[in-house]
Amino acid sequence: RFTLLGNIAYNRNNYPSALESANRSSMWRASAGFGYKLTDTFNLVGEVGAKTNQARNNDFFPDSIARFGMLGAVYSPTGEMDFDFGIRKGLNKADYDTVYLLGATFRW
Repeated sequence: RFTLLGNIAYNRNNYPSALESANRSSMWRASAGFGYKLTDTFNLVGEVGAKTNQARNNDFFPDSIARFGMLGAVYSPTGEMDFDFGIRKGLNKADYDTVYLLGATFRW
């Protein structure tokens, strides 16, 4: 009925020398989340995490580490498809204030 998950990712970008000083070459992302199975076809999900911002100096995202939280739901009418929706909130000024999420997954 419950699912716990964790994610850790590292990304290395090689920029042309003209962009190198304005952007970070090394970026990381870490998060922890949960899933709760309400019924056979409906799950509630959530995640909190942090990630490095790509730009070194950005007036819109002044902090180097973005923190976020997400809540959502996944509807799985069959074993081959999922429809999901949710909301993502920035927990500091380094991330977007609010993002509405909508997705679909089809397996074959």
